[in-house]
Amino acid sequence: MPPAPTQGLLSLFYQYDQDGGCFWGDPGFVIARYFPTDQELVRTEQPESVDIGDPIPLKFIGGVDLPEFSAFIDKPKVIDWPLGIDLAKTYEEIRRSWHDQNDYLFGYPTNHTLGYDPTPDAGWRSLLTLETDEDLQWYWHDGDTLVTFIQTAKLATGDFSEIRADAG
Repeated sequence: MPPAPTQGLLSLFYQYDQDGGCFWGDPGFVIARYFPTDQELVRTEQPESVDIGDPIPLKFIGGVDLPEFSAFIDKPKVIDWPLGIDLAKTYEEIRRSWHDQNDYLFGYPTNHTLGYDPTPDAGWRSLLTLETDEDLQWYWHDGDTLVTFIQTAKLATGDFSEIRADAG
């Protein structure tokens, strides 16, 4: 895991528009607020004009993550992949057995329908990956996955001022 704050509260917020006018690729679609442990926090009720449900706390546990061979099994995502396509299905079965959470912090970015790696550029890494969840009323790109990214250097300093997102 990269250097990151080990204490404090990280809150992420995404734009919500009942009419679907928000786009997950727009700057600011997901924003983060990090509060160090030395900062006193006071719970504040949401304004009446914001009626999209209660906050949802998530708890993460440690695990192992391997990159997907390919979203489509016919072409490796990793350049110079040491495995042939004939081993791709076996590799993906092993990967899924180790990667049993659909929502996760850090790890490798994943997607269902994107035909490309959603990582913005070198120097960026996956921050939070969330699957569509009907119970939580999270719908990303017609039932796919939302992946968020942060620059590795900013993560190390606790600077969550720029988050990028993609879905698919």
